[in-house]
Amino acid sequence: MHFVECAPATMLAGRLRDRFHEAPIIQGVSERGLMQVWRNKDSSTHTVTVTSPQGGMCIVAAGEYLEPVEWELETAGDGT
Repeated sequence: MHFVECAPATMLAGRLRDRFHEAPIIQGVSERGLMQVWRNKDSSTHTVTVTSPQGGMCIVAAGEYLEPVEWELETAGDGT
């Protein structure tokens, strides 16, 4: 995994909020730490971050046009 930028979590989170007007919209625990997707509700820019237990945060991806996807969990082989 290639990290775009890493910094202390408080510093990087502040930059995402102040400069890009993004806030976390979803998060989960991964093998590397806390993974979060940040989004600007007006422009649809987004940033994916991973925060380590030691407090370092890294940007792993960023982009535009983040949209929700509707999906259904398929059940395998039960005929329904």
